[in-house]
Amino acid sequence: MSFRIWTIFWVIAIVASAVATFGPEGTLAAIIVVAFWALIFYGSTRLSSPTGLLFVVVFIAAAVAILLTVLQTRSESSASDECEINLGQITDALKDHCDRFGSFPPAYSVDPNGKPLFSWRVSVLPPLEEEALYSQFDLKKAWDDPVNRNGSATPLEDFKCPTHFLPGPTADYLAIIGAETAWPFDKPRNLRDFQNKLSQTILLVEACGRHINWAEPRDLSFEEAVNLLATPLAKGDGHHVENGFLFKPSSGRFVAFADGRVAILSQPIDRNLAKSLLTVGGSDQIPAGELAAITHPQIDWAKCYALAAFIVISLLPAVRLMRRSSDKKN
Repeated sequence: MSFRIWTIFWVIAIVASAVATFGPEGTLAAIIVVAFWALIFYGSTRLSSPTGLLFVVVFIAAAVAILLTVLQTRSESSASDECEINLGQITDALKDHCDRFGSFPPAYSVDPNGKPLFSWRVSVLPPLEEEALYSQFDLKKAWDDPVNRNGSATPLEDFKCPTHFLPGPTADYLAIIGAETAWPFDKPRNLRDFQNKLSQTILLVEACGRHINWAEPRDLSFEEAVNLLATPLAKGDGHHVENGFLFKPSSGRFVAFADGRVAILSQPIDRNLAKSLLTVGGSDQIPAGELAAITHPQIDWAKCYALAAFIVISLLPAVRLMRRSSDKKN
């Protein structure tokens, strides 16, 4: 009778720990473990030797590993990955421009009267392997001048986020324009101008749905960018990414740092932190732990503890099996 009560409590515990660990899929994991031990205790094959117990441990470990592998899938994985790749390619193109000309392109070019003509995005077309399109532009005329309209009306996938795709020649990856940012209006910036760490200075930010033509000399002002990062994500904006079974999901938007790294920035963040990340000068160094907390996946300790509990509970019958074997020897 005591064994049956023990068994009932154990089954309840294994189901509860499996669901807490794996979610609804945990029910299947619990059934597999229960069925396995039922076979061991009541089947024709009873594994009570050290070799048999080792087999039990290996079997359960393998089953858990397989289940974890299945659960490692990321939501929106393909679209989010493409978005990250696009932003990384643009950042590489900017670095190429910096290597060739000694600086990043200006945020926008201007005519002799100071009128903005076209965006920095036109300047990075060659390293993005769009030389033919680049050659169509008369760089002395505005982006919407009749001579440039065919070029600026060409949709470019490199400047679009697949998750929030808008038809037409729109841009989702924007610079932050301002005297203290990496993009000081029409003046080009070189890496020597960066007093803050390159790894702590945002170069570009994903900002979808603004209907900005990629050739248009329009991006985000400093205040617009601060508000964007310090505000919770609007419905349909940004990305919700499952970073793996043992990590918390991320909700945020992709940003590119001046050192070339692309990361998803969790939102919202503190306004003062946003200002520090968007400026190139000053002595406001951001602690590495504070930056990692908003740009790196965070371990979900609750799931780690639940997984440990599931494994321990799964192996409890092995203790009873060892005691039974010891009693028989005595």
